Amino acid sequence: QIRANVVLRDSRGVDYRPVDQVHPDAMILASVIRPILSSTIGRLGENMEVIFFAARNELGRPLADPTQPGLFAIVLRDIAGPGESVYEWRLPLTSLLPPVYCPQGGERVKANWNYCPWHGVELHAGETSTQ
Repeated sequence: QIRANVVLRDSRGVDYRPVDQVHPDAMILASVIRPILSSTIGRLGENMEVIFFAARNELGRPLADPTQPGLFAIVLRDIAGPGESVYEWRLPLTSLLPPVYCPQGGERVKANWNYCPWHGVELHAGETSTQ
């Protein structure tokens, strides 16, 4: 029932259904994750479902590039209540980007920010303080 009512939505608004054929290595990963979740978070972990989606669209492009601006969402239909429940992630994932520092004050800032919130100067990846 969950697989039939969940989709991954890319930044263009295109929905993708879970894949039917999963690589054996992915199935092993899912079988390892399930008992870990059960032992760490109890009944909630026992009821978790691991669902796989294709990494690329029909043109061979990534559905979501974690290092580039964009977004993706998991959409549940009639599972978490009536209608759609949308859980959105904004990209890039800053944990995958190199650190960024304000060129004026030297403060470390979030890697996906375009401007320093304290000095208003434009930020560029790899910059360090001029002080």
